[in-house]
Order: sequence, then C-alpha cells, then structure tokens
Amino acid sequence: MKLRFYDWCRARPYFRRARVDFDYGRFDLDLVDFVQHEMFLFGCYEPATLALFETLVETGATVVDVGANVGQYAIAAARLSGGEGRIVAVEPNPHVCARLIDNVRLNNCETRIAIVTSPMSDRAKLLAFGLPDERALGTTRLKRPDEDSGFAAQASTIAALVAQLNLNRIDVLKIDVEGHDLKVIAGTLSNATARPAHILFEYIHQSFDYGIAADAISDHFSALGYSLSTIDGAPYSPEREIPEGNLWARRQ
Repeated sequence: MKLRFYDWCRARPYFRRARVDFDYGRFDLDLVDFVQHEMFLFGCYEPATLALFETLVETGATVVDVGANVGQYAIAAARLSGGEGRIVAVEPNPHVCARLIDNVRLNNCETRIAIVTSPMSDRAKLLAFGLPDERALGTTRLKRPDEDSGFAAQASTIAALVAQLNLNRIDVLKIDVEGHDLKVIAGTLSNATARPAHILFEYIHQSFDYGIAADAISDHFSALGYSLSTIDGAPYSPEREIPEGNLWARRQ
C-alpha cells in the first residue's frame, strides 16, 4: 500500500516535480520518468558508470555526452573539468532537451556546456524518431514503421561536431542512444582529432542489433586501437555480465 500511495503521489502534478541537490549538481526532476526517479531515489542514475566517468574527467577535460538526457553526466563533467573544460551535451528529443537546458541554467553552466540538438550517427542524414512514453523519456529511439507520431532531426557526426565547435581533442565520450551507439562511434573515429581517450557506451546485444556480433566486438575495437572492458575494469567477453549495460573502450 505504501508503494502504491507513493506511485500515486509522484504521478500527481503537485508531487511529481522535485528540486534536488547532489554532489555533482542541482536538478529539477520529473519523478514520473524512470531515469529522473532513479536519480531522486538513489542519488544518481547508473552509479557505477557515473563513478568511473568521474575518475576519467580531469581538470580542463573535453567531454562529449551523446544522449545527455536531463544532464547528469554533462553537469558532473562541467564541475569536474573546471573553467577550462569544454563540455558538449547532445540531446535531440525536444522535450528532454528543454529539461536539460533548465538544469544547465540551474547550475550556472551555460558558458561551459554547449547543447546540441542534432542526433549523432555514422553520417549526415535525416533521422525519424518515435515519441517515448513519459515514464521512460531516455528511451528515445528510431521510429518504427508502425508508428504515426514522432519527430525528425538532421543527424551529424562527432567528427563534424569536433570541426564545427573547434575542439582540439575529446578526452571522454559517453554514449547512450538506444542501440545506435556503434554508429555514433563510427562517426567519431573517422577523424583522428576526434579519437577519444575513453569511450563509455551502452551495449545490450540482447535488446539491440548493433551490426557486430557480441563475440566479435572486442576484435572490432582492438582493430580501431582500443581495449574493451566492462565499467569495473574487467576485460570484456560475451559470457561476462555487463554491469549497468555499459562498456568502456580505452585508447591504446
């Protein structure tokens, strides 16, 4: 009954919004959405991945966050990298991006976080997206043939973004784009300047078709000059559990 009452309360307009201070920033949260609710309940979303991310972002770092959602990683990076850091937050969903902008302003990070609404891919093209349920805004994904509603946006590549924003390097690239992650990486590594030192990306091969078999992905990254591990530092293998569904590629 307590859980039912709690769920009822957070769905009501007067109770569903909360302003919360975390170690990595201040956020206005919509508690109906899964990611924001996780932040509210547990202090962050993907605690193990965020902890690794925070160790990789040094003072003055350049960080690109693709699938920035409401800004947890981007705002944490802005604090960790300091005034000399450069942070790019990519969020194409208009509704989610509005929340991202609000949180960036709330943390006085407008001059340190560049917000990009173009989705990232392996090449420039128009992408059509479905509208996610309000309870799972982080699941913005490519539109299915049977869907009528949605939105379209012109995709770019990380390599093009690097040139346009005059970035001289990428220290950390974080990607969470519902199975499109390897295409974003392909559009990154086509430019030598854009080759990140570290890539954190979602890899759930049971749910998405990445175009590369689970037993071939280590060799794929090795050929690109990266070693692949889980976020706890263990070498990746198809049989190994992937904590939080994220992998870590380190440039060799």
